Amino acid sequence: MKIASRPTNRRSPKRIFENVLKSDIARSFLRSKVTILVGCITLIFVVTALFAPWMAPHNPYDPESISVMNSFLPPAWVEGADIRFILGTDPVGRDVLSAIIYGTRTSLGIGLASVILAATVGVTLGLISGYYGGGVDAFIMRIAEIQLTFPDILIALLVDGIIRSFLGPGHHGNISIFVVILAISLAYWVHFARVVRATTLVEKSKDYVNAARIAKKSSVYIMARHLLPNILGPVLVIATINLALAIVTEATLSFLGLGLPPTQPSLGTLIRVGNDYLFSGEWWIAIVPGAVLAVMGLSVNLLGDWLRDALNPKLR
Repeated sequence: MKIASRPTNRRSPKRIFENVLKSDIARSFLRSKVTILVGCITLIFVVTALFAPWMAPHNPYDPESISVMNSFLPPAWVEGADIRFILGTDPVGRDVLSAIIYGTRTSLGIGLASVILAATVGVTLGLISGYYGGGVDAFIMRIAEIQLTFPDILIALLVDGIIRSFLGPGHHGNISIFVVILAISLAYWVHFARVVRATTLVEKSKDYVNAARIAKKSSVYIMARHLLPNILGPVLVIATINLALAIVTEATLSFLGLGLPPTQPSLGTLIRVGNDYLFSGEWWIAIVPGAVLAVMGLSVNLLGDWLRDALNPKLR
């Protein structure tokens, strides 16, 4: 008697991995050498941010590991360097490499949190505006248009200044990260709202939405169950591009002295501290974090451009 063979599991991890490799997005990614390069660079930044306490040679938050006697030491390839500090030290003797690793973690965390909050607000308002239309649509879009007349960095500066005035000078430092996240997210929610509204206007007239209305489904159910899954593609593209913009905005705010305090290393605060010594010979304090910021922003931005093209069916 022949024993029936056991059917293979179509949901096995191996089968899922093979299906992912055969997808259009995966083929588009593997076809472009530039995309693979920037993807690897972005992955390095993410891994560095996640495992900063284990990858950093020193802890920039630990006073016991910082000595003023080690201040202004040059990078390891310059004469007079100390091999313990590969990228040199800053004015207080803090290891620049360790500060950059922790600063990357802070900058990426703030950028990601800002984009998530901006996307939540923008997608919600965009869905409501596009689905209901009428006066609700006009009200939300007029606010968005007024905000678009100002640069994003100016909106972030305005929000940060208003929060500072309410909190007072002694309390801002304790919640500075949350203030920066709120300021950046309120500057970028418009980008999500306008795209989501335009997509919702197209999708809400299709048959599957009309069928849900005939079935007497609630508006919230239709927006969450039917419209939201069909607008995630454009939202993901905007989120990726805005992540690079949010990181640069945080660095700009910190460089201007309106973001994080110097005691909380981010790429912006490191550049601001190093800017005071740029022309006195200690160039590495500002140049190295600036180069890291430029590479990170460019890599994430190029990934966003690739994702935009990969999700466009006309370019496949």
